[in-house]
Amino acid sequence: MVTENVGRDYTYNSGTNLSVYTVTVGDTTAYEDLSIYPINTNTYAFLNNKFPLETYLRYQGTGEISTRVTIQVGERTIFSESIRLTGTNNLKNINTLIDANTVGLKKIIVKASELPSERNVINNSRETIVEVIDEKTNVGIVSEVLHPDLGALKKSIESNEQRKVVILKPNTPVEELDEMDIFFLYEPTRNFSSIFEFIKNKKSNYLIFTGVNSDFNFLNQVQEDFEIELGYPSQEVFGRLNSDFPSLIFPILIQRIFLP
Repeated sequence: MVTENVGRDYTYNSGTNLSVYTVTVGDTTAYEDLSIYPINTNTYAFLNNKFPLETYLRYQGTGEISTRVTIQVGERTIFSESIRLTGTNNLKNINTLIDANTVGLKKIIVKASELPSERNVINNSRETIVEVIDEKTNVGIVSEVLHPDLGALKKSIESNEQRKVVILKPNTPVEELDEMDIFFLYEPTRNFSSIFEFIKNKKSNYLIFTGVNSDFNFLNQVQEDFEIELGYPSQEVFGRLNSDFPSLIFPILIQRIFLP
């Protein structure tokens, strides 16, 4: 008898008259078993936010069982649920939101209580690590004029605690500009020259808002992303409300598209 673990299969060796005899070793008795699937969650989470966690509990057996699934963050149990499974209804989705209350690495354990007849209990639990970080995105809104749009933008952006808005003037010192991660340029004029120069040198992200106070000739010269044709008379344009969209969709889009 030949025992083969790795390498080429002996039965394919040409010119060799080799007999192969198989021996099966093991226990054919089926035992009930619970297992926790791999945990799906974020690698990082921001302080004072919530982050999702999802996994599955699987039952192998023919009877009807009851078990309790718990989720621990460190030494603290933050989730507990009693679950009943059967041979046909043998899979249960586990998902919850976890508060990121403190900074640092968080050890998370998902565990199912053992069954009386269960032999393998190693797969009854899974572990993962999430790092909670305290980091904010600084948004600089640069404007020479006072306008209700500025307050609306600030309120919308800061609805997420990980974002901070600072209203700046075009002549703001470079030291303050260095602290910004993205710039909103509101109705730029030639007084924004130093701001555009700073953005160009630092390769910062920016978004331009134009209006009646904007200097479009200056904008055509200072950037290459777009060009506005001049010489046409001004026209008033009014929006019409589309009731198919919720009232807060615009602030949500601003947060998702333009902010890191």
